[in-house]
Amino acid sequence: MIPNGTYYKLKLTPKKVGYIYVLLKDNLGKIKFLFPTRDFDGQSPDSTNKNPNPVNVNKEYNIPGQDSSFRLKQDESAGISSFYIAFSKKANNILEKGVITQKQLESIFCKRACSDNFAFERIDFYHN
Repeated sequence: MIPNGTYYKLKLTPKKVGYIYVLLKDNLGKIKFLFPTRDFDGQSPDSTNKNPNPVNVNKEYNIPGQDSSFRLKQDESAGISSFYIAFSKKANNILEKGVITQKQLESIFCKRACSDNFAFERIDFYHN
């Protein structure tokens, strides 16, 4: 169980060149893209390309950034939230748009089998 108000970040180090997508589905069902995004990616503020996909081999990617963290809001109700992390050798047309419906999320992450070209993981966590 993770208490509300907790700061957190994700660190990813790809072993292959490809495309990484990280989404957060909160306990109320709201889906937010954490990676890639043009809002934060660990690059300097004057960088012209804020979208780091495709990712490079053995480079560490900090989400939301090297010196930043996310915070579970103090006013969030208790429940289970989920990280969805995917790796694809090719860009995924749906995920590249940066907006996704619940139905699309289930189609991509729940009904697709892992393969050499696409792998995913769902990580659930409880917060109060």
